[in-house]
This record gives sequence, C-alpha cells and structure tokens, in this order.
Amino acid sequence: MRALKMAIKTIACLVLYCNDAMPTIPQLREPPVNRTAMHSLISNLKVTIRPTASSPETIVIVVTNENPFTVRFFRDFSPLDPLGPRLGMLEITPQGADRRIELPYVRFERPWPPPLTSTVTMLPGTSATNDFNLLNLGLDLRTLGSSPSVLVYGRWLAVWEGAQINTTLFKLPQWAAASGNFISNNMTLNLRFQ
Repeated sequence: MRALKMAIKTIACLVLYCNDAMPTIPQLREPPVNRTAMHSLISNLKVTIRPTASSPETIVIVVTNENPFTVRFFRDFSPLDPLGPRLGMLEITPQGADRRIELPYVRFERPWPPPLTSTVTMLPGTSATNDFNLLNLGLDLRTLGSSPSVLVYGRWLAVWEGAQINTTLFKLPQWAAASGNFISNNMTLNLRFQ
C-alpha cells in the first residue's frame, strides 16, 4: 500500500508540478553546453596582441580560433570590438610603475541582444584582427614612458560552435552559448617621442 501511495505521489508530482521543467522545442534543438565543452571552446579562442611596425602607438589585437570547428560570437564586447579598449578591456602599466593607470572609458547603449549581423564567424585555424591606436584614448602618451606594458582582457559573452545561429537561441538559458574570460599576452611597447 505504501509503495502504491509513493507511486501515485511521484506521478502526481510529475503531472502537476513538473510541467514547467519540461524542455521547450528550442531547448531540445540546442542542448545546453556542458562545462567541459564550454571551457575547451573558450580556451581555444586565443587572444594575443602585437605591435605594428609602421605605428608604435597602435596595437593589433588578434583572435585565433584553435578549435577544430567553426565558432561564432558577438563582435560587441569581444576583443574584436572596435570600442573594446575604450570599454575597459585595455590595461596599460607605465614604464617602471607597479600598477596600471586608470584609463578613460566610454559608456553607451547598444541593443541587447545584439543583432545577428554583429556576429563574427571564424573557421578552424583562422585569425581576425582589430587595430587600436592608443592616441584614441585621449592620453598624453609621454606620461607612459617609452616602454609601457599593455594587455587586453575581458569576457566572451556568447560563443557558439558552428556557423549558424538564430534568434530562437535567445529564449534558452545563457542562449545555449559558451562564455568565459579572455586575457592576452602582456606586451611591452616601444614608443618614440619627438
């Protein structure tokens, strides 16, 4: 008798209380990304910075897809965002200093979620770049010394495996996307002043 009551209670729970937990069609089409896959996907998007030969105050931010598959991500708030360094993704430590300087940054509104037209698709083994001139920060670069160190850091907001995404993903928890931090190498600039 007790077993029958437990069975009825379990079935009642499934029917009456658990309907909200039933997966939606988008959830069935796009299974959630597990932590191991998410970590692997993010860690195989390498972010590096390098100088340019023609302009020592310009840094080139490079994203390389070392995954064995195509990935897609939002350009906004990524290392490829043209405004990224102005949004707090850039760290500069003046020559001989122990800590970084506070950089001016901008605040503005963007549509959220970003439009699908603002996504970047990267094939396996390919790289994409974003050039940023430090003069655009509005700083007197002489205050940095001739060899300040620079790095770029931030957070990938949404990265997907594969070349196709659609707006139904925005109905899913975390958009069925991987997210995680990125940090570039620490590079020393060779600034020249007249």
